[in-house]
Amino acid sequence: MKVIIVRHGETKGNANGVIYGKNNLSLTKKGRKQAELAREKLKNEKINRIICSPLKRAIETAKVINQYHHLPIKLEKRIVDIRIDKRYGGQKAEVYRKVLRKNFWRGRLGRNETSEEMVKRIKSFLVDLKKKYKKEAVLIVGHEDPIKVMKAILEGKKYNAKYYFSNHIKNCQIIKLNI
Repeated sequence: MKVIIVRHGETKGNANGVIYGKNNLSLTKKGRKQAELAREKLKNEKINRIICSPLKRAIETAKVINQYHHLPIKLEKRIVDIRIDKRYGGQKAEVYRKVLRKNFWRGRLGRNETSEEMVKRIKSFLVDLKKKYKKEAVLIVGHEDPIKVMKAILEGKKYNAKYYFSNHIKNCQIIKLNI
């Protein structure tokens, strides 16, 4: 199975170093250009399926990339961005990172999802992905934190605080894995 993972293009929040979690932000002009560049890099890639987070920024990115492939885009809730309590959405990302540095697995900002909870849903997604599409090339479009988890698991690495803080996934970064 071939898995191609792409983080969504830039949003206003990304440009300002702010976290938004599940808020439905659109791509900036730069984000749209990033998606177009990813589209060009993937235009000759064999892709059988596209699976995408249901958030607007990921859908917009997937639609741009899909312009050469003309595939249905399957929305998947389990790969949505980490859930951030609405009271904390719009804060600088460093606020969230401080919480994770204190307690990586169970740290919370209000009622948000913990790293432990996010890893559980990503593992569930990957188990289903491997069962359903084991002989296919699948493009996944999502968000940085869930992508870090997917990448670690699919590469057979341990997902922990050290991995989290040493791996940055850029907007529209393309990760190709054969599993």
